[in-house]
Amino acid sequence: PFQLRPWRKEDAIRPVGRADVYRVQSLLRRRRIPAWERLSWPVLEWHGHVVWVRGIGVGADWAAGPETRQAVVIAETG
Repeated sequence: PFQLRPWRKEDAIRPVGRADVYRVQSLLRRRRIPAWERLSWPVLEWHGHVVWVRGIGVGADWAAGPETRQAVVIAETG
């Protein structure tokens, strides 16, 4: 099952179009997300693997491709 939860210090993701895996903390800092906002920054997890991070997007291993037959749409409403 998917789990939506706040990010954790050990969380990492490989963004679409990137070859390397990055820590979520590093990506949030690069995007200049204030520390107080990061406290509850959401990530979507599947069996311990980070699938999606708000503002960063879906991980490359989870992105839809030409062979994709089923998908999950993640929509953030404000």
